[in-house]
Amino acid sequence: MTKEIAIHNLFSLKLRSRVTSDRDALGIAIKALEQQPSDDCVSRKAVIDHINLHPYVVGNRSTLVLQIKTLPSVTPKAEWIPVSERLPKENEYIGNVCKYYLIQDEYGDMYVAHLSNVGWIPMDSLKAIGNEIIAWKELPQPYKAESEESEEDGKL
Repeated sequence: MTKEIAIHNLFSLKLRSRVTSDRDALGIAIKALEQQPSDDCVSRKAVIDHINLHPYVVGNRSTLVLQIKTLPSVTPKAEWIPVSERLPKENEYIGNVCKYYLIQDEYGDMYVAHLSNVGWIPMDSLKAIGNEIIAWKELPQPYKAESEESEEDGKL
């Protein structure tokens, strides 16, 4: 779940709540989420922790926490995503290079591949993978030495 979806779900709970203190606590949670960087995913635990730590939350805190626990769970960017749930964009490029993903087939074999209109194409082949792909995930960012990072910071 992205930050925007979490805020939307919390706002929906706030509208349905009949207890003023619960609406106030949900408002506090929404404001806290709005202040986080937009690329972050948020967890239910983070929202609950924020509510539990806020000194102005009164009323039936356990009901509010129970409502938040029923929200959908977070799927961080680096976690496996079942292909039955969704697929990345076909023929996606970063500059003039295909965007690659780590994929897993029905036998547990893993490949680095991109998704084209004919299927998953491994990095070391021009032919689509014949096995059924069951999940995929984003590749991690490439390693950068500290000297490279400081050089890039200096260019800004």
